[in-house]
Amino acid sequence: GEAVTSFDTSIQNTAPSTQSKATLATIDEGQTVAATQLLSFADNGFGGFSGRSVETFSYTIDWADGQTDAGTTDIIDGSAGTPTTGTVTGGHTYTDSGLYTITVTVTDDDGGQLVETIPITVKNIAPAVDDMPPTVIPAGARVLFDTAFTDPGQDDWTAKIDWGRDPDEMQRTIGHDAKSIRVNEQYSTPGSYTAKVTVFDGDG
Repeated sequence: GEAVTSFDTSIQNTAPSTQSKATLATIDEGQTVAATQLLSFADNGFGGFSGRSVETFSYTIDWADGQTDAGTTDIIDGSAGTPTTGTVTGGHTYTDSGLYTITVTVTDDDGGQLVETIPITVKNIAPAVDDMPPTVIPAGARVLFDTAFTDPGQDDWTAKIDWGRDPDEMQRTIGHDAKSIRVNEQYSTPGSYTAKVTVFDGDG
């Protein structure tokens, strides 16, 4: 004779855990965060046990500026007593200044999830206006030429032109893809004037 009994076993999934995460240096707007290992992690699951395939993961990097991607990853499958380990690497270009919190999410194939945040500071870069040539005109004529400016950020620029005849000033807003200013003004009184063009980027 024989005696048979049975029992139920429930094996709970363990979510991935952080081994290390990056500390990112301050960058300028328009500058790229070069491909950087943002996160390394470990997971107790592994392949090859009872016919199970390798442990798999999905990834999301939220750059906190409306852009997300999966980055690139490197996984080393574990074994009994040795966790599976992996890294998440990513790079990104920030087009505007600010304080951003990058969120890296790793999800294993059983739904376990690891979420880590990494702060980064992006500094504002002031616009730079091209030099304007000296101009000589007769009284009553117009000063007319185009100048341009550069700015690595995606900003809402405002150009202020001081014609050197206080309080006669003109101000206008320039679109994101223009980056050019037309200087067009009539001087009716003889004299020497210093006109000044200032471009504001809205970030101080």
